Amino acid sequence: MLDSLLPLPEDASMEDWYMVMIEKIYNLTLATRLSEALVLTKAMAEKCAVQGSSRVRAWLECYLTVIYFYQGDYIKCLQYYEKSLSLPEEEQDWLSRHCMGAYAAKTYQLTGQEERSIPLMESEISRLRRLGLYDELSLNYLIYAEILLTEEIRKLSQGSFADFLAFRRYLEMAEEHAALNRSTEDYLLFAKILRLTSEVLIRPNKALHDVKDIL
Repeated sequence: MLDSLLPLPEDASMEDWYMVMIEKIYNLTLATRLSEALVLTKAMAEKCAVQGSSRVRAWLECYLTVIYFYQGDYIKCLQYYEKSLSLPEEEQDWLSRHCMGAYAAKTYQLTGQEERSIPLMESEISRLRRLGLYDELSLNYLIYAEILLTEEIRKLSQGSFADFLAFRRYLEMAEEHAALNRSTEDYLLFAKILRLTSEVLIRPNKALHDVKDIL
């Protein structure tokens, strides 16, 4: 359906181009066609540069946070996320629907910067609630639950006591909000995997049964 809108009229603004192309980039990313998503994003950013639209170029570059996260390039993921923090607050609010903050929060954890991960997730969730972007809360809750689960696994590996209460709370909220998003089935599957993973840790004697349930 998106392709039916292309090409846009010659007098279309770069803002109009953004609204169409970011959806296409999102769909490519969701389908794990990451190389195509990256090429298209960079091509559109270059088009913005030629047109002198630095603002829209900055919007497009924000989404590189997500693409590089899925490609496993965590250095570039954080580079583009931290670059996005220089945008005006109202633009950051508008762009938060793409969940860049959640991916950056997980990346901070993956790169050993755990102290930045949880505060950022709480800030992003608070922002989405304030803006009424409830359809995006499910993914943020899921990523936060995964971050919390990873933290509890780390505690167990160090011989410390693990408490899964916060993990369970955010996982339940993710499941409750999943119906609001177009990726409901994927989110519920991810939630199931996280829940069963925690059960393996809590009840190791039933690990084989839980692993079979995941598969």
